[in-house]
Amino acid sequence: MTRSGMNSSTLIMSPMPHCSVVLPAGGSAASRRPGPACGRPAFRHGQPDGQRRASRPRRRRRRHPIPLMKMPSPILLPLLARLGGRTALSKEDGAALLSLPHSLRHCEPGDYIIREGDRPQSCLILLSGFAHRHRISSNGGRHIVGIHGRGDILTLPPVQLFPSEDFVQALTDLRVAAIPLEDVLALMRERANIADALWAEMTAETSVFRAWISNMGRRDARGRIAYLLCELVMRSYPEGGSDGCRLILPLSQVELADATGMTTVHVNRTLKALEKAGVIERDRRRITIPNWRRLTELSDFRPQAWLGRMDRHVELEEEQG
Repeated sequence: MTRSGMNSSTLIMSPMPHCSVVLPAGGSAASRRPGPACGRPAFRHGQPDGQRRASRPRRRRRRHPIPLMKMPSPILLPLLARLGGRTALSKEDGAALLSLPHSLRHCEPGDYIIREGDRPQSCLILLSGFAHRHRISSNGGRHIVGIHGRGDILTLPPVQLFPSEDFVQALTDLRVAAIPLEDVLALMRERANIADALWAEMTAETSVFRAWISNMGRRDARGRIAYLLCELVMRSYPEGGSDGCRLILPLSQVELADATGMTTVHVNRTLKALEKAGVIERDRRRITIPNWRRLTELSDFRPQAWLGRMDRHVELEEEQG
């Protein structure tokens, strides 16, 4: 519709009240835009932009989030390997575990997975990498109270009803799977073997935390560092430590100090003393254990909390792979 005195533009009336679009003369379709009084999509020949082509159906908005994946997935194999090492699980139990809905999160070193005061609504499973758990004192000091590795459950189901008292922070690049809490609790009610395995895992984690208290209270500097190295070996080699096993130390000397209650200077001297005594061989962060038994005796390391997950770790992964 053209009006006199408006040779340079064309006014197209919209079927919607109080809404019009002004098209510049000779302008292309790409340059057409709705006027300021119209917050709707651009119009072409009186039809909404979403209906320009019959082969392109209008996209509907989702009112609910996309449902999480519920198909059996190898992503949760670390969880299956851990719980299968605690309690004998049937193939049906394993399939149910792998079918739990989950979402993935990738973290870089220094990223926080959990912060103090958080109330997670998901059961978080560490799929790869290392993280540490720490608390901050009133004077700002950090105290590392635990190390987490592949297969660890960062938020155990019965404990998630309370706000977190700790921070969990990535030490390396890692992946975390988040499983909705209600799905984990429902699976525990349906399958007794999985419930037993989760309770066994919680008991073992409690034993590990008690060992950390003992390590801080009754061991000298060499024993504290040796214990931490033993735990890192067990988290890196689920089948157990052995002579000549190697690991890349995920903690800096500052973090080793916060984990052992020592100064960084004392940590450096202790590492050199262990190396001089032949307990470890060190190339920066690459640590080799020439004599595994000697390291465990120095730290009074007790592997009972780790024994339940040694035997079936590889077997389960082969079955499900």
